[in-house]
Amino acid sequence: MDLAPGLEVVRGHLTPAGVGILRLEDGLALLREPPPAAGFDAAVEVAFAGPEGFAGIAFAARDPAWHELVYLSPGGEVQYDPVMNGSNTWQLYPELRGRAAPTGGARWRRLRLQVRPDGVAAYVEDAVALVVRPLRAGSPDGRVGVWGHLPCTIRNLAVTPATGPLPAAPVPPAPSCGTVTAWRLPDGTPL
Repeated sequence: MDLAPGLEVVRGHLTPAGVGILRLEDGLALLREPPPAAGFDAAVEVAFAGPEGFAGIAFAARDPAWHELVYLSPGGEVQYDPVMNGSNTWQLYPELRGRAAPTGGARWRRLRLQVRPDGVAAYVEDAVALVVRPLRAGSPDGRVGVWGHLPCTIRNLAVTPATGPLPAAPVPPAPSCGTVTAWRLPDGTPL
């Protein structure tokens, strides 16, 4: 299904909701052409149908089961989530979460990413919300697009050449007592 020029739905449900507006429900849509591997900027505006949901930008997409996400929730959480072999892994990276002001439901919010070979920076309304170094997939190679879980609406996806380096990473808060901060699988364990 092709809802916008160059945008291909690879999973879930995306429907037109007006000129240049897509309604997503558990969907992933990727641009047919990948951006430059040397880095790029991507931006999108998101709004939510209610108090729950997630919407954002997918990048480094090799296929629907292997990509990276940065998404926003109505409560203002910004999350980095590497999807590996079809599994969202955000639970393994509690330190890779940022915060922005709550979105308040249907209000449009702008999410912008700077994606570089050494990491990604996420901005909400032009304020830095999260900086991740390094990318868990190892590189930004692959397609870019939009992702949403639960009802949400997306408009104005733009992907442009890289403009400047990533900002310095903010100092993360100390993990709460009992948080597993490092783990290792035995050699030869399949992923």
